Amino acid sequence: MNINKLQTVVLAFFMAFLTEAAFGQDLADVLKSVEENNTELIALRKQSESEKYSFQAERALESPEIGFGYLWGPKDVGTRKDISISQSFDIAALSGTRKKISESKTRLEDLSYSLNRQRVLLETEQVCIRLIWCNAMASELSSRLDRSSEMEKLSREMFEKGEIDAVEMNNARIAYVAQKNALSRNEIERQSLMTDLQRLNGGEAISFDQKSFEGLSVLPKDFEAWYAEAARKSPELKFARQNVEVNAAVAQSVRMSNWPSFTAGYMAELVKDSNFHGLTFGISIPLWSVRSKSMQARSSVNAAKLEERDVNCQAYLRLKGLYDKTHSLEVISSELDESLDMAKESIALINTKFKDGEISILDEIMDWSLYYSVVDESLQANRDYHLALAELNSWNL
Repeated sequence: MNINKLQTVVLAFFMAFLTEAAFGQDLADVLKSVEENNTELIALRKQSESEKYSFQAERALESPEIGFGYLWGPKDVGTRKDISISQSFDIAALSGTRKKISESKTRLEDLSYSLNRQRVLLETEQVCIRLIWCNAMASELSSRLDRSSEMEKLSREMFEKGEIDAVEMNNARIAYVAQKNALSRNEIERQSLMTDLQRLNGGEAISFDQKSFEGLSVLPKDFEAWYAEAARKSPELKFARQNVEVNAAVAQSVRMSNWPSFTAGYMAELVKDSNFHGLTFGISIPLWSVRSKSMQARSSVNAAKLEERDVNCQAYLRLKGLYDKTHSLEVISSELDESLDMAKESIALINTKFKDGEISILDEIMDWSLYYSVVDESLQANRDYHLALAELNSWNL
């Protein structure tokens, strides 16, 4: 008998584990799944990989040139064959500047992908936050529906006994229908969000049943200290800094293109009874469009620096405004939570009075409606606070 009980406990634990693994995904699991399965990110990873190969190709020297000539002359002289092999060199390639440009562009490409990844994961997190709100509302509305159903049944019984009039019975019925419709609308919204989550997950269905905002990130206390870390790690700001580095490397390469490039090779002239072999050397001196190219490169660097300064300024002010907004929402949410605690105490007293016959059904319905409004505002404030907080901390995804 004890063995059977032990087997039952083990089986129940195993089934609970499987259920949790299959359906109990938290926010971190969802974000990881979306990062792996999102079709846009998959395509961007492949595109990024392709771009990196092209950057590597830009590092290479020009291809060697091979020439062959076949010339015929007088019969007493015969034919002449020319064979040549040459390779050109430029200072940018020999000095490693091209390599530096390639590496800088590769880092810029990685940051470009990080920006798109951040955008997709932020959208996913905000969908999940709305789903948490919908799940919490579904639980709350189900309880309300049960309560209003009991009240509607009780009102019909009291009406049949002549204890209340038709107005009170109809009000109880209306309250029941209102809760039923609210639950239906909430389920429609929830299904729409689940479809969005499936879209973000590359079309693969994913479950998310979390009902509480507990365990999510909280607002940092010191904005300046928080921003200092965000400025170092933000993909947006890192992209702007890296863009300056890329343009500076390109400008250096353009300056080096003002220097002569060289060509070295081997040449052979094969003629009847006399062959000639030797080395060749050439030099190419840039004369045209040199000044314009240099000015364009310097302008690109200056533009990139101005853009970096603008991005830093815009990011600071945007995040400061978002921080202040999030802080205000946090205060509102805390105040509503306190109001909800008081509302719970009040509704308990109201229930007691109703059971003792001290208040009517209509008063009971109105008091519960007031309580419901406080619950709704509290959940909405928590939702809005965490939506703003998710956007604020998106750089850390």
